Amino acid sequence: EQLEAYRLGDFMPIIRKGDLLEVVVKLPSLEEQKAKVQGINEISGKIKILKEERDAIALGIDNKAYESFSSIKHSLGKPLLNIGSALRNIETALSRNINGWEEIKLNDKYENTVRDSFDAIGKHLKLVNDILDKNDKELDVSQYPLDEMDFIEFIRKYVNNIKSAEKTNVTTILKIHPDLDKQMERDGYDVELIIKMNENLIEIALNNIVENADKHAFVDSSKQYKLEFRVSLFDNYNFIKIEIANNGKAFPKNYSIKELTRKNSFAGKTGNTGQGGYDLDKIIKYFNNGKSTLDLVIDDSADEFASTYIFLIPLIECQHILDRL
Repeated sequence: EQLEAYRLGDFMPIIRKGDLLEVVVKLPSLEEQKAKVQGINEISGKIKILKEERDAIALGIDNKAYESFSSIKHSLGKPLLNIGSALRNIETALSRNINGWEEIKLNDKYENTVRDSFDAIGKHLKLVNDILDKNDKELDVSQYPLDEMDFIEFIRKYVNNIKSAEKTNVTTILKIHPDLDKQMERDGYDVELIIKMNENLIEIALNNIVENADKHAFVDSSKQYKLEFRVSLFDNYNFIKIEIANNGKAFPKNYSIKELTRKNSFAGKTGNTGQGGYDLDKIIKYFNNGKSTLDLVIDDSADEFASTYIFLIPLIECQHILDRL
């Protein structure tokens, strides 16, 4: 109010220095000021103590978590070895007693054989052992070096392994974009999509998506479900685009990608840790130089697929096709 009384001009009001110095500011007495400062110092001291106590508790929790996980890793070591040994013993017994057992088909739905199942189990055991060996409290992507790999070759093997262990009411499908399919058919050889990734990490990422569908989407044993993997090229062939869709129960209404990727986020009453989406996003960022390319499309009114995960991985080289598309 005092400043308003001293202002000059309407369009660009100013205040003269002499007038500004005439403004009266009321202050508490010196005793009151000292008391307030002392009170602030006391509060600051208490905050500092609380922070130290919090850090000590956090460190204790971290140490406890590390000790617990170390104990779990130690406890799981022997059972994992026993499972591997048991599988080898079964294979030896089958080879000794049943001719051609490796080529026995698992079912009429796919061409997968008993051999494929044994290979899939062995791969899963190796992955579990690798996860336990390289991580302490949570997934540490920096422990997994990136290598140049052919994604088409990888995804075919991965989907084949999924088929070997899927539920009886689930059909797993791999769809490669028509442009890639046509080129492969015309040239008579496989297209190679070379990307920089870590096979174990991409497997962990895809397993999180498959597990989520198994636990949250494929909930009715009387229904038939589809799990569809799609591979295409994106952004003028700079990226591989991976989509994983299912026609099961959709995510809760208004569920967002932010909720999916938040640590310890829950999407249903399953007792799960809520870690899957967080780890998935962490892995995708690792493949994309720290940038997330993950998206989630939810449409519970869709004719077929209610939920679709989408993410990109940079493409290093697309042999045998880019010059022909």
